[in-house]
Amino acid sequence: MKINIPKVVIPVELSAYAPELAGQCLYVWVNPPKQTLQAYDQLVTDLQTQELGAAKEKLFPQKQEGAEMAPLRKAFELMQHWLRIKKEQPTEGIDHRLLTWFIEIWNHGPAESRWDVDELLELEAQDPSFLSWMIAQTWQARAEHIERKKKT
Repeated sequence: MKINIPKVVIPVELSAYAPELAGQCLYVWVNPPKQTLQAYDQLVTDLQTQELGAAKEKLFPQKQEGAEMAPLRKAFELMQHWLRIKKEQPTEGIDHRLLTWFIEIWNHGPAESRWDVDELLELEAQDPSFLSWMIAQTWQARAEHIERKKKT
């Protein structure tokens, strides 16, 4: 017997973030296939590996030739280096590849509710906490969908 499982898309009311957004929804595809979820996991792993490598290069400069520094002096030098990096390095937003993945999850509602990367980047610039909220609500909606299925 062949079973066709439809996409399950759940509207998340945006007024839960701010009452001014009443009547608008984020449409979340809560039952994407295993391949889509694995793509997310791989993307997150790749981004974490990339960030860890970049952080290691920036935070731990190559050992300088010459006399060995005393441990306390070395700690202060390292802290000074980290603070300099923090001052020089602006905080980056969410990676475009991750935004593209979420767009795949969010673009299953009415045409006027669909997103593109530029819109999400603009949204992040205007209100970074809203984009974070949208992402959290996505996982929350998915968890609630899975939990509902377990109870039935």
